[in-house]
Amino acid sequence: MRQDWAGSSASRTSCAGWWLRVAVRRREIRVVGANRWRNPEDDLPADFEDNRDVHYAALGQPQDAGEFIAALKGKLRTSLDRFEQALA
Repeated sequence: MRQDWAGSSASRTSCAGWWLRVAVRRREIRVVGANRWRNPEDDLPADFEDNRDVHYAALGQPQDAGEFIAALKGKLRTSLDRFEQALA
């Protein structure tokens, strides 16, 4: 073991943890799956609220949540019916 690392295991672990935190904040290293915890508001275009209709049209999605859910339920029902027929 090197002499400069002769301290306790706890101090080495603490030091390594601190450097890891610094590296993650500087984005020097990437943590797999970390994007799952990002703020989705950061990914929206700056003019999203002003041009909401344009953005929804570009995505091909309705602005009404009930309409979106009804369409999604229809797709899921169709897929489940096809799956059941394939099993029969």
